[in-house]
Amino acid sequence: MPLQPGDLYFDMAADRMKVRVAGGGAWGAVALEPASFLSREGTSGVPMEGDIDLGGHRVVNGVGPVPAGTVILHASSVPPAGYIKCNGAAVGRAAYADLFAVINTFWGPGDGSSTFNVPDLRGDFPRFWDDGRGVDAGRGFGTLQLDALQNFSGAMRSVWTGGGAIDGAFTGYPSTTNNKPGTGGSYTFDIYFSPGPGGARVATETRPRNVALMACIKY
Repeated sequence: MPLQPGDLYFDMAADRMKVRVAGGGAWGAVALEPASFLSREGTSGVPMEGDIDLGGHRVVNGVGPVPAGTVILHASSVPPAGYIKCNGAAVGRAAYADLFAVINTFWGPGDGSSTFNVPDLRGDFPRFWDDGRGVDAGRGFGTLQLDALQNFSGAMRSVWTGGGAIDGAFTGYPSTTNNKPGTGGSYTFDIYFSPGPGGARVATETRPRNVALMACIKY
């Protein structure tokens, strides 16, 4: 990730905290308290714990900050710190400036000026974007794909030909001789289709077995 104005780093050689400033990629010194740590507003000598929120931008206390816009699955109905639900809500562009810089209005413009929408992933399965591979050809990034069942087919020959092979998804059970109608004989041919051992579970959608988790996005 490229460095941005406001990024911090610690210069070990100079024993100084520095901040990235606009223009020429320069670094400016940040004055620290004598104890060499940052403190919360209104405190003195109390070290910071957790992340620091600077008007929508975050200074992360830890190794390897998670980029804004990262989507995770969470095993709780309450998002963890630094994340919000992927529920399609309109949120403030200023309050969530880092997230807005990444997704902008791709998932919705909000009110068109002060808010934008986060993705709404409730009730849906994710599928990795094809991106030209050809498995899910023609699919646009971030588009919704409805449930579907892959086509199946079978074939049978008309009784007027004296019967014949049945294949594909169907199985034939001839009960008597396969005489043509009008020849004095009889013709009975039962056609059977099996959805699988034990019968099919019926629902209003086609779906795999699944577990419901909370989708959250980093801001």
